[in-house]
Amino acid sequence: MQTEDPQQDLPTLPPEVAVDLDPRTAPILRYGEMGLSLDHMVEWPIDGAGTPHVRCATGEAVDQLISHQAFRPHATPIRLLDKVEPFQPGVAQHLLHVVRDLDRRGWTNHVQITTGGEVTAEDLAELGAMRHLRVTLLFRYSGLADTRVEPAAVLASLQRAAADGERRTGVVLDWRPIVPGWNDSDEQMSLVFNAARFADAIVFTGHQLDSLGDPAVLDDRVVAAWRRSGISTPLFRKTSCGVSFAHRTADYNDQFGIPTLCDICPAAQRLRCAGGYREPTSTELDGALAEYGFEGDYLVEDGHVRIGGLSVESRYVLQHALRHQAW
Repeated sequence: MQTEDPQQDLPTLPPEVAVDLDPRTAPILRYGEMGLSLDHMVEWPIDGAGTPHVRCATGEAVDQLISHQAFRPHATPIRLLDKVEPFQPGVAQHLLHVVRDLDRRGWTNHVQITTGGEVTAEDLAELGAMRHLRVTLLFRYSGLADTRVEPAAVLASLQRAAADGERRTGVVLDWRPIVPGWNDSDEQMSLVFNAARFADAIVFTGHQLDSLGDPAVLDDRVVAAWRRSGISTPLFRKTSCGVSFAHRTADYNDQFGIPTLCDICPAAQRLRCAGGYREPTSTELDGALAEYGFEGDYLVEDGHVRIGGLSVESRYVLQHALRHQAW
């Protein structure tokens, strides 16, 4: 049953604009490595100076989410409002409406919200009142001093969110991108680690352009700087690893045993992921393919299942359903 929408103070995106949106922006729902993303609000014009516009009513957006073919209660990871700053005035009430609507159903899905702005004490109290969902706030921070690029409010918000020792909301510093020559100095890395000392986890990704240097070298530098910092906050190379750790669950992308990912994970988290690791049987694979209406030959290999004939999106759907890597 659709709940009453929050007051609508935002303009509606004109239909003639919606049909011309970039393919990466156009879908209200899309599936990826981080799960099912709901983006019924976008910034428009898309030139860095736009204002939030709605694509559909928030209650309707929730209905679309939970009726999506890939959605499963308690299992499907969810991302919310990646195309706008989710906590800005006029948007936050819609974000919180979605979270409350999902939580009242008793579902325990991971819900991930990425922000680079201010999260108020009132916002945090609303999120902290959720009883079932595993909500995680990912604070974008890259160590840049220029407030035109990185608002100072993000650090204050991270510290505010992390200060509550009784909170259920996960707090993760999302350090990306790390670009050689731009934000990879020792001083900038120290700023990041100092900012993250009260967070549940740090997740990072270096820029993958070969012209900017070997990504493996940058990875080594980041890990070495983290170890020198002496902070107790764990560092993860994959967002799902950090999000899962924040809620003390096994990685929902089941990347257990990959040496280039797991070597820096806390021992307790490796044990969780080991405990949750299990290869699916052929019966389970056949059942999952049939359940989602997919067709494809598969081969169970060490640590993953190789499936032919499926799109990347479909493979992620199966990966989260099976809790096993699907290639």
